[in-house]
Amino acid sequence: MSNYKAAFEAASLDLSAIMSLLGFTSYPGIDPMLRAITNLILAKAEAQELGKEVVALRKDKARLDRLDQLNSALNAKYGTTYRWRVIVNHNINRLMLGHLQIDLNDQDCNGLPFCRDALDTIMPGASPEQGDSNA
Repeated sequence: MSNYKAAFEAASLDLSAIMSLLGFTSYPGIDPMLRAITNLILAKAEAQELGKEVVALRKDKARLDRLDQLNSALNAKYGTTYRWRVIVNHNINRLMLGHLQIDLNDQDCNGLPFCRDALDTIMPGASPEQGDSNA
């Protein structure tokens, strides 16, 4: 014969522990407890997504910092003061050094990588065959 009383007492202790961990001081009913558990699961999932977004943002920041580092090294080497300019019009979308107003050199445009992939080739640790990182 099963000992239902012992099983009930064990379940009651588990429920009390869960209730206490959720911050309840008395039994609120099953619905508020399940809602609290669901909120914890959702918060954990949101935190994981935010963590992934932070990693992506840090990688983008590193890419932009690398561009500025390379430009600063170029300026220091040649005594120039080049800055960045974004060119967007019906013909092109380019990031140029500030003194260049027009660039219609599209001879190598087919098959080139997307912006982030192109910037990744100049990141520290990129292999030489990935791109020109001579700065």
